[in-house]
Amino acid sequence: MVDTDPVANARQMRRALASLAEDLSLEEVLERLAEAACRSAHAHRGEIALSGAEQQACDVVTLEIRQGRARRSAQRLSGPDGVPDPDTATFLAVPIRIRGAVLGSLYLADKAGDGGFTAEDEERSAALAALAGAAIENAMLSRETAASRHWLEAAMELAGTILGMVGQQESEALHMIAERAMQESDSVVAAVGAPDPESGAVRWLLGTGTEAPAAIGSTVAAAAPVLSLLELENPRPLADAAQLLGPAARGVLGPGLLLALGPRGDDRRVLLLARGLGAVEYRQWDVDVIGVFCQHVSMALELGNVYRMREQHLLFVDRERIARDLHDLVIQRLFAAGLNLQGMRRFSTEPSQLERIRDITAELDQVIKDLRDTIYSLREPAEGPGLLSSRVTATVRGGTASLDYTPQLKFSGPVDDVPATVAEHVVAVVLEGLSNAVRHSGADSIWISLVADDHHRLELTIADNGRGLPVPARRSGLVNIERRARLLDGTFRVESAPGQGTRLIWTVPLP
Repeated sequence: MVDTDPVANARQMRRALASLAEDLSLEEVLERLAEAACRSAHAHRGEIALSGAEQQACDVVTLEIRQGRARRSAQRLSGPDGVPDPDTATFLAVPIRIRGAVLGSLYLADKAGDGGFTAEDEERSAALAALAGAAIENAMLSRETAASRHWLEAAMELAGTILGMVGQQESEALHMIAERAMQESDSVVAAVGAPDPESGAVRWLLGTGTEAPAAIGSTVAAAAPVLSLLELENPRPLADAAQLLGPAARGVLGPGLLLALGPRGDDRRVLLLARGLGAVEYRQWDVDVIGVFCQHVSMALELGNVYRMREQHLLFVDRERIARDLHDLVIQRLFAAGLNLQGMRRFSTEPSQLERIRDITAELDQVIKDLRDTIYSLREPAEGPGLLSSRVTATVRGGTASLDYTPQLKFSGPVDDVPATVAEHVVAVVLEGLSNAVRHSGADSIWISLVADDHHRLELTIADNGRGLPVPARRSGLVNIERRARLLDGTFRVESAPGQGTRLIWTVPLP
């Protein structure tokens, strides 16, 4: 039952208001306010609901008072629009304001006794709501501060992990970022995609989450949110994440959030977070704090790439020094020792000694040959000549040595795990496609991209901004590239227009 003693109620309300000044969580503040309002107005049930723009799952507290004790209740007193439950006999709604802004509403129902809520009840409840507004705002600020600190700690922890992953595949770091962002943002899906800056189309490279759709790995046509994100770099809330993930996500996913990931450039990635169907949309605070998180991890990705390039450069320099020392010092001394040894033949007439000198001279020649092979291998890329990424890099470097600009080369996914039989075709296609671009296109920019995605597919793209191909284009090099695709059950297509450059797209399945 509800205590109807006005003196006791006033005393309880003062204690409740005093307790709101304590260091309480937002949920505890709402519980105490709802209980104090119920006891003040002699109501059996009470509810605090923050406004929809700020509401989370724990921002609605419903209490009922039975036998003098307050208990949480799962039955709401009103809908999102403030309309009371039809079964409610008596109902009172009071807005909770601070500095003119509405934070939410206080609802009371089922007043004790036969009468309904009075003007005095409404006045006391309004006064209580006004006094509690500051406590609610402080609790909300405290919650957001703690959450911001948590996001920042997550970003710093992840950045440290990424910087310690030098030498590992970028896809591993991207998967870690997607997984962490999904967990911290109460999302059910996180996907990382590679957008095309020209068309805005995005190809999804990886996804995580129990509701990750089968569309991951496919390409979605040009979409306004991607184009806007690439242009303005501001995070983009989406009413329906399925519009960027294809048909497999329809009816499964609800609101989404699209963010830029990684440094500016043609190889920039996008991160898509999505919540379940019917879930609450991402608030502006979510957008801001997740955007800061992505900025931190993007900086870590960029620094990681710089560290890898620096380590590779230092290794190249060291290997070049060793190769130079071997050539200038060791080989020359061995060669001189061999000449001296051959010169001793004229001082010996015994067949056994002459045979011995010939054997030693032949051994020195073999050592010199082996040293020369070692020098050549030291001057190969640091990853070793057997890795596909190294072979493609060397092919591009050698095929464009005559150019006055440097082509852009991008690898994505486990390209070095490609079988040797496929790798041979890849190197040949790169050489053929690059040769066509260098000799015939008249371009001043060339882009090469090699991507191995999670759906066992390898895609090689060679693009330029040259004069384009004539129609029909039947160069023997293109015929050879197409033949190699067919041998591997793959596809090859050419996208070109006069004056708008050429794009060769060679795709093959992986075992």
